[in-house]
Amino acid sequence: MSATKLRARGLGLPLLGTPGPWNAITDVPGVEVGFATLTELANTPGDTQIYTGVTAILPRGHNPRPLPVWAGQFDLNGNGEMTGTHWIHDAGYFIGPICLTNTHSVGIVHQAAVRFMIETYTEQFRTHHSWAMPIVAETYDGLVNDICGLHITEQ
Repeated sequence: MSATKLRARGLGLPLLGTPGPWNAITDVPGVEVGFATLTELANTPGDTQIYTGVTAILPRGHNPRPLPVWAGQFDLNGNGEMTGTHWIHDAGYFIGPICLTNTHSVGIVHQAAVRFMIETYTEQFRTHHSWAMPIVAETYDGLVNDICGLHITEQ
């Protein structure tokens, strides 16, 4: 017998709408999700272990034009870092990817996401003088990862 964790609806939470076939963000038409995981597991207790990565969500997929996405933001505990929230509060939308990474990698992932946006939408940025404000959120993985090793790079 296998134990599975119940999801929100399985716990009886009254959520609106009907879930898609996978009950996942990728059920939403046009949304694309990718990730890169870096692992170098410790062989013995006390060894340095790398177990981290980046998840990137493209709300409009690989659309040839940068299109806005309506957005809101809420702080659950007020401790996590998330770039772009001031713009979301001001405008109610954002343009670009949403990236998730570890606490110490927010800066490098933001830089990589800006580069992705400039390279993907070159005409928009060069001709129309646009600016990039991707959303990058962090989560602390320091209990399973050598977080101070700064293993995430732009590549």
